[in-house]
This record gives sequence, structure tokens and C-alpha cells, in this order.
Amino acid sequence: MKTKAIFYVAFLSGAIFFTGTSMTTLKNSSKTEMSAEENILNATYKGITEEGLYLFQDDSRKEHHFDDYSEEIGGDLYNDELIGKKFKVTWVQEKFEEYDDDDNPTGKYLTIRKITKLEKLK
Repeated sequence: MKTKAIFYVAFLSGAIFFTGTSMTTLKNSSKTEMSAEENILNATYKGITEEGLYLFQDDSRKEHHFDDYSEEIGGDLYNDELIGKKFKVTWVQEKFEEYDDDDNPTGKYLTIRKITKLEKLK
């Protein structure tokens, strides 16, 4: 039952990190901070990296990696048909508290970049 609970918590937060044989989960708890500032980027979607990050490249060929995306974006970044398409990407930073195997806070935080809107450009 504990395994299911950990998986469920990790699924909700969108992040699981494996360190050796132990598993660390991140929780989007009441202590989670989200930047109030929305960032906007026009870039071409390049796909998913080996690390599971969503990769975009702007016109100056700079790569931008995102950890997560909101379900409200109206698309699925696992869809290969989106690769090579240009988008207006709106994103924010979120800060998650890290928890150990026993579901205790570690005192460490991780900041991720999350896509909140995705608009296809022509």
C-alpha cells in the first residue's frame, strides 16, 4: 500500500527521482512556491530528451528545457506530430519540497520550469 501511495503522490506532483536504490518524491505541498511572473518564449518544439525534459529551441538556436506542463495547454507533448512546430510557450517556475522514503521532508527544494500555455504559431 505504501508503494501505491508514494507513486500516487509522485504522479500528482509530476516528478519522481531515483537515487541509487532509494526513491525520493517531490510534493506540491502548501509550502510550494510558484513565481508570479509568467515568462513567454517563441520556440520550435524538438521533442523529449533522454532525461524526460521537454525541449524547445528559439530562433537563435538556444535550447530551453521544461520539466512539466499543465493539462490545460490543450495538447500532448508526447505527440511526435508536434515536433518541428513553432509555439508561443508561456511558463512559470515552481518550487517543490523533497520528501524521503519515509515521507518526511528533507529540507531540500527543487525548482522546476512548467509550461502553462502553448499556442501554435504559423
